[in-house]
Amino acid sequence: MVCSGFYAALGIWWWGIAIAVGWGEHAFLDVVLGVGVAGITFDKAETERMVGMLQGYFADELDQELGQFDAEFLLDFFAKECGGVFYNRGLYDAQALFRGRVEEIGEAICELEQETGLFR
Repeated sequence: MVCSGFYAALGIWWWGIAIAVGWGEHAFLDVVLGVGVAGITFDKAETERMVGMLQGYFADELDQELGQFDAEFLLDFFAKECGGVFYNRGLYDAQALFRGRVEEIGEAICELEQETGLFR
């Protein structure tokens, strides 16, 4: 069908416009989903949970004790130095999901077309 690629093209068009005007390639997610590329921060409960996970890992796998301060320092290091990699991977996965869903919607709309004998 003619329109099946239209909606996928619409999503790609948005990314093209965003890049052309200097918004960056993740502008769609930033604007529509309300996410940003700002520094990764965790609330107190998240920090405590992840510190506990680090301490447990060090104790179980490395047979070493990791103090509270050291675990928080290590968590901060990973968030600052590696967090962007994980964040970007999440964005890429979200983009792929979005593209797939746009294509599905486009195909569903095309299935609603009625035969008229006219071509567009």
